[in-house]
Amino acid sequence: MAVSAPVPATPLLAVEGLRLAATASGTPVPLLDGVSLTVGRGESVAIVGESGSGKSLTMRAAMGLLPDGVEVTGGTVRLDGTDLLTLPPRERAALRGHRMSLLLQDPFTMLHPQLTCGRQIADGLRPGFAAPGGGRARRAAVRAEVVRRLAEV
Repeated sequence: MAVSAPVPATPLLAVEGLRLAATASGTPVPLLDGVSLTVGRGESVAIVGESGSGKSLTMRAAMGLLPDGVEVTGGTVRLDGTDLLTLPPRERAALRGHRMSLLLQDPFTMLHPQLTCGRQIADGLRPGFAAPGGGRARRAAVRAEVVRRLAEV
């Protein structure tokens, strides 16, 4: 009986050789050069670096949310094997909030300072998340999901 080598699983997210440049002045100014990372299913990855090192730009490029005057000049960004950089903007936008999302490090732009994190997570759950009906059973299901998500962090 022949034994074959296991086929490696496709990474959930694969960024390979990502290059970005500022192009607002007409002359491209390199911002990132050759960033690569892989995230497998069930993995958590932290991108750590000094302020201005390109952490946020890397992930904004993956999401298709680069600021005006910044563009991808090379590399690939694949989600489940699909190159996000070649998708039409509408198709990539449809993935945001469903298949991928972005939480940046600045709490003043990402979280409401007068609401608890749990409340904000609960507000972000889809209306049909919990069992049909409502009332006490729905609140309990939402609370359990919020606790589960916070435990992951």
